[in-house]
Amino acid sequence: MLDVLETFCEPASARDLSLSNEARRAFDDIAANNEAELGVSGDLAGLRDWGSKLPGRVARTATLIEVARSGPRAEAVSFESMMAAAVMSHRLTAHAKSAFGIVGVDPAQADARALLEWVRARGELLFSSAQAQKALEHRFRKVDQLRAAAAVLTSWGVLSVPQQQKNERARASTIWMVNPAALEPAP
Repeated sequence: MLDVLETFCEPASARDLSLSNEARRAFDDIAANNEAELGVSGDLAGLRDWGSKLPGRVARTATLIEVARSGPRAEAVSFESMMAAAVMSHRLTAHAKSAFGIVGVDPAQADARALLEWVRARGELLFSSAQAQKALEHRFRKVDQLRAAAAVLTSWGVLSVPQQQKNERARASTIWMVNPAALEPAP
């Protein structure tokens, strides 16, 4: 028994483990989807630092799964191992969003709460990007921050999808309509 264990645990020389063609296509799809989710209105907009590392984590996890399935002589990461890693990443993403939200690390959610507070204090059903940014200039130094916060409020059903309002001799304004139910104080 000891001989078998020593043979199995014998340190192998370092080598690269490539992705099979199917695993490469799956990984490319995962990375492209992840990139979209990191956008202003994406699911990972508030977790950019964490989310930007997710494709690399998926690839490393798929490699570990492949070695666990095939042993140290594995030749390439299979499609099945890549999919198992992708499923795991979805579960971990849900946990990360919850954890970061609970501890208040998600800046988009914290900004969304501040924007919601301002919307409620105003008590109006319509506001523009310029109005919000001017009123909350200490918080929203960049319009992208405001858009990310508004996207969170849109996902919560507080705001409408942003609309463009034409202005004579000026750039169009981005405006949001407020759900009247959101103006009522929270229970």
